[in-house]
Amino acid sequence: MSLKFNHIFLMLMTLSFLSAFVLPARFSELGREHLGSQFIETLFIPISRPSYHLSTWIRGQVEPAAVTEDHRAEDDVKAENDRLRQQVIQLQAQIESLKALAGEKKTLGQGESSYDRFTVSGTDSGSHEGLLLGGKLDGVAVNEPVAYSGGIAGKIDRVSIGSAHVRLITDKEYTQSAIFVRFVQTASGIEARRVSDLLPIVQGNGKGEMSITNLSMTDVVRAGLQAGDWLITDESLPVSARGLRIGKIASIEKSKAPLFAEIQLKPETGLLSLTSVFVMVRGN
Repeated sequence: MSLKFNHIFLMLMTLSFLSAFVLPARFSELGREHLGSQFIETLFIPISRPSYHLSTWIRGQVEPAAVTEDHRAEDDVKAENDRLRQQVIQLQAQIESLKALAGEKKTLGQGESSYDRFTVSGTDSGSHEGLLLGGKLDGVAVNEPVAYSGGIAGKIDRVSIGSAHVRLITDKEYTQSAIFVRFVQTASGIEARRVSDLLPIVQGNGKGEMSITNLSMTDVVRAGLQAGDWLITDESLPVSARGLRIGKIASIEKSKAPLFAEIQLKPETGLLSLTSVFVMVRGN
């Protein structure tokens, strides 16, 4: 029986080969017309069925498995979509925050590579205006300048294990020589132009502000100083800390001391509210 089946199978394979590659199409079509298409299809089942199963198995090994239908409840799908939306919003906010942080450091100009960012862990609880830095404080040393996106914030005056203290420029005991400048709009952008050759000494007044009291009113008037002008750091600081903004002139009045002016200054923002600062840890 097995021998006869093999003979028939071989005959059918030979006939298929002759029909496909040797005999003209008119003969195979003639056979189809006389025998009937249904009979021909039935006749080739021993060949077509194994071939179909073989091709289906091969396709299943090569093609990825089809995605199964999601049978979850509609409320579960909505809840997951809401969670995904919230994650996207959070990621976008984190990206914007990182962009803002990178932009802050760029305000330090060409000296930005000299600074590292440190987190503010608290404020001075005593009578001074200062910030406390915590965490890993590699490179932080006494007298190093401390900056923020608005300019100079102060300097490091104490360092201990795991902690450092920043004396702010608004503290009563802080003094800093400076330069008067005025920011003007030009064809190439905004430029800082020196207003005068006067040598002001900026002093913190302990109220989040600063003042200048070492200039005569005559010199101030002659220099044309006015509210809105700025003071920036000078050559008394390391190169990477020069040219940073100190504060803006809020008012110019006569001092209680005869012939002298009293110039009130305000920093770019409230320094006690800073959450992070840049400390010079390398360079000069």
